[in-house]
Amino acid sequence: MSEAVSDALVRTGDIAAVAALLGNPNAQMREDTLDLILDGAPSVESWHEPLVMRANISARAMKRIAGFVAANLVDRMIARHNVPENIARDLLLTVRQRIESEKVGAPRWKPASKRRVRSSPTAASVTNG
Repeated sequence: MSEAVSDALVRTGDIAAVAALLGNPNAQMREDTLDLILDGAPSVESWHEPLVMRANISARAMKRIAGFVAANLVDRMIARHNVPENIARDLLLTVRQRIESEKVGAPRWKPASKRRVRSSPTAASVTNG
């Protein structure tokens, strides 16, 4: 697949199509197209593994990826790309810093017991309360 086709596909915003593109070893991609993917990738888990396994990723892109994927995927990325030791250390440091900065155990959602259900003539809605 050409760079132009890859770019057009990414610009559609179709999550499944981008995942398939990332998993296609024959798909060519410009660096700016990869940057567009990386902008949205933190919230799209289905892109994480194919990003890690993608051939010819720059050290800059790897550092961005290390900022949001699981630690085991960073380990796989380092092994897949034969990353030099100094860059591998930087990537692992990025993961460690991210993990340390996250508040472990802090609820990101309220349990159902903490929600109120409001009824309306057409449907019930759930609100955090």
